Amino acid sequence: METYEVIISPDALKSLDDITDYILTVLMSPEAADNTYSAIYKAINGLDFMPQRYAVLPEDFLEKTGVRRMQVRNYFIYFHVDEYQKQVNIIDVLYVGREQRDSFDPAEE
Repeated sequence: METYEVIISPDALKSLDDITDYILTVLMSPEAADNTYSAIYKAINGLDFMPQRYAVLPEDFLEKTGVRRMQVRNYFIYFHVDEYQKQVNIIDVLYVGREQRDSFDPAEE
């Protein structure tokens, strides 16, 4: 069974913290904040096995970089699979309702 090392970028960590803080402070739901954080973190860690099960995104500017996306609840997790290094690089975690194209530039990753 081949596994991959999962590396979470600083941007993704900050986004996950921001999501958790928003649910905790604005929506005032500690249980939902904890459950959402746990679900996203579990999904990210689950990318250590067969991360290619998620297709490369068809959007023109993302297709060239090999960025993939999975959805967990109301959030997209963007990542890139490095087959040579056997790594999954988590680029960012974004709210589904947000304009995705303008939210990050995968060329900077």
